[in-house]
Amino acid sequence: SKGFRRFSRGSRVITAAGAASAAAVAISSSILYFSGATSFQNAAEAAAGNEDSDGVYSFGSAQYNQLGLGDGKNRATPTRVEALDVEEVVKIAAGLYASMAVTSDGAVYTWGRGKRMVLGHGDISETSYPRRVEGLTDIIVKDVDISENVAVAVSKDGKVYTWGAGEALGREGNGKSPGLVSALEGKQVESVSCGPTHMLAVTKQGELYAWGSKY
Repeated sequence: SKGFRRFSRGSRVITAAGAASAAAVAISSSILYFSGATSFQNAAEAAAGNEDSDGVYSFGSAQYNQLGLGDGKNRATPTRVEALDVEEVVKIAAGLYASMAVTSDGAVYTWGRGKRMVLGHGDISETSYPRRVEGLTDIIVKDVDISENVAVAVSKDGKVYTWGAGEALGREGNGKSPGLVSALEGKQVESVSCGPTHMLAVTKQGELYAWGSKY
């Protein structure tokens, strides 16, 4: 499709890795998942040896409340995001100014800076605590990513939904709420990654698709 470029030669692509972040978020359980640019070791140590450590932890810059702790204060060490304690979080993404979480039942939560409508709540308001993306209520999501300008979600059945602003939306219409990227229908997308102005998607067959601005 116009605007999309497919890469399929060479080694099979397994995942589309995210960019570094001003905030870091970790899911602590038997395995520690980490997204961000600062100390993985600190996150692991904070959760180690704590029988009640399961949960989401954030640390780094809170300039736009992207830590989800509600007080706008930076954290040098991992701090539990208590607003998500009622959920079983299985996936996280930390952008420069905003963060995301996916629960075991496929619900998506976002928080942080809402500029360019990147949080998916239909406006540009800043959100200091995790808030569910209502536009994805009827969709079971398995993968997400977020940047300064755009966010993306992949459904259990391999469809891609984007919101925010810019060419990386990959679809017609405004980005106030999640919308289907029709050019990827039937491709069975497994994982996604987005930068400020571009996006990558990996299919079940190991094909890589890229779109957005070249600048």
